[in-house]
Amino acid sequence: EGSPSRQALGVTLAVLRDLGHCEPESEALTLLQSLLLAFCEWIPHSVVDETFSVLDELLRILGRAGLRDSVVQSLTQAMLDPYTLRSRAHHNSQKAFVDLLVGGRSSQAREQRPRAREEIHQVPRQSRVPLPAPPCTTGESEKSDPEESDAGDDSISHFQEVLGLCIGLQVARNEAAEQEEEAKELAEPDLVSRLQFLNLVFKNMRYPHVAYLIREKLAALQLSLRTYCMHPLERVRLLALDLLGHLCYKAFQRSACLRREEGQLAKLFEVAVDVVLKPLGEEETSTSGVCNPVPFSDELSQLPATCTPATALACCHLLHDALSCLAEPGASKSGQPRLTLMVQLGARVLRALRNLAGSAPWQLPRLASLSAALAWTAQLAKLRSTSSSAEAAPKEQEDQ
Repeated sequence: EGSPSRQALGVTLAVLRDLGHCEPESEALTLLQSLLLAFCEWIPHSVVDETFSVLDELLRILGRAGLRDSVVQSLTQAMLDPYTLRSRAHHNSQKAFVDLLVGGRSSQAREQRPRAREEIHQVPRQSRVPLPAPPCTTGESEKSDPEESDAGDDSISHFQEVLGLCIGLQVARNEAAEQEEEAKELAEPDLVSRLQFLNLVFKNMRYPHVAYLIREKLAALQLSLRTYCMHPLERVRLLALDLLGHLCYKAFQRSACLRREEGQLAKLFEVAVDVVLKPLGEEETSTSGVCNPVPFSDELSQLPATCTPATALACCHLLHDALSCLAEPGASKSGQPRLTLMVQLGARVLRALRNLAGSAPWQLPRLASLSAALAWTAQLAKLRSTSSSAEAAPKEQEDQ
């Protein structure tokens, strides 16, 4: 019952700081995993920041090899528990855990850098000099996530575990009714904390996680996001749109490998448009997972209660970001596939933006909808011009 005292945590912290990184499949690793599982039960009952300092040291010592599904599940539940102390130390521990979970570079640097007693206790604080950043290798770019930097099967397994805990995306769960029921069962405060944590995961995920979502879990993710975008709590709607924004940014701008997969990006673009139009009040003729929009009408429809100013602005901003995939050069040799996709989705997008601009009583959402409509039509005209030029080029060569 309860949690260790501050003095006990201080002693534990001093001992852990003298330990180096554990070797895989060692007895020390198994012992520290058991200690971490027991420590996860104390986290929600603690009111001191030293708890998270001890947690940071345990994660440093265990490393990526020390993470097991049971550890990931227990630690995620402890960090998201409503009674867990929310502080800067809690936020830093969350970032360290997520970075270790997805196999980021900072976690690898922590594993390679041992913590010596002399470094911690004998070096005066004013004389400590920050270590220089490791030099970038030739051809390494911040805006690309190479396919060869694989995160491993364990990282994908941990990623699946987090998706199941946060939004109910289990490995064997694909049906729409079960997905929506799972989303509605979560309480609002609990759902907000879970979506916040998942946003942090999506912000730091790498190519294997993005590819897993797009290739295997895109339909289930679409159903969950559509449900959350119509949630009565505005914060839940904004967090759901942020999740989609992080996924689009990682796929469209950061992953050079996915940009070569025209079909996968087209699916993600359709999902992004479908999710964004849901809170804007797009009517459907069917309640199934596939959206069947109603025929075009000159009459403006009333906006739903969930279409608040912040939600409308977030939807228009996400439409701007989604268009970046179509502006990427080299995604395909011809602009015809993207032109066809734009024409297919253009009627739905422009109808929803027209309705928002004519029905919204707020000035900023109206201006944002007009800006998104102009960006859409400009991109459509650019693709048509590119496609016409590509078709005219062979004819000119034949004439010459």
